[in-house]
Amino acid sequence: MLQQEESRRLEGFPFLAGVTIKETFQNIEAVAELHAVLSSPRGHFLHRHLLHALRGGLTRDEIERLRQEHGVEESDRHINKLARWGLIKPVEEAGETTGYGRTELGEEALNAVREMERKIGEERATNISQAALGVNALRLFLTIFGNNKEVDIRSREVIYTPLEIGQLMRLFTRSLEGISSMDKLDDAGLVSYLDDGNIHVNPRRSTAFYAYLKHIYQLLAKGENLQAQPSVPVGRLNSQ
Repeated sequence: MLQQEESRRLEGFPFLAGVTIKETFQNIEAVAELHAVLSSPRGHFLHRHLLHALRGGLTRDEIERLRQEHGVEESDRHINKLARWGLIKPVEEAGETTGYGRTELGEEALNAVREMERKIGEERATNISQAALGVNALRLFLTIFGNNKEVDIRSREVIYTPLEIGQLMRLFTRSLEGISSMDKLDDAGLVSYLDDGNIHVNPRRSTAFYAYLKHIYQLLAKGENLQAQPSVPVGRLNSQ
């Protein structure tokens, strides 16, 4: 289940502004897992294409053809991942599963991805997906985003000195984890190492990505609430 713990989880960490930022941070493991499912570049973004194609439902044969088009060895593993998070549901006839269709949660998850693409462009959104941001990188991103540092008027970016970034990295027990996470954010285009020796953060991209992460967190919370209603077939969240 999603964790709703006290702020003691954040003791010793840099200050995080905003209730939703803190809640997303506290539940970052689940958020990271769902992000990995939605952003996986495997099979030319097969998960994304499946979610799009399953709007009206697909039979097993139609899913098999889509699998072949994307050059993946089997589709069951990908279908199971989407179903596990309640993004799709089985279509049954005479007690047998004949295909799958997209759920309301699946529609909202796809909309979250599309919204980010509209805000920052498909190419930059693809860079984020290909960077394969994990739990540590997402923790560092939220720590930077929730820091409330003012935008530099001249560059229209948020600029951090190496010392300031070092202070934000105190959430990691090992410095290598922080450095690796920062490199991941650089690969994703969410931060930039520039010749002035500082790290620059683009407000537009970071705000769009945070809105996407927040949307994912809200979907997870909504999914847990829907589980209490047996008539709505959604997937079960892992206990965190």
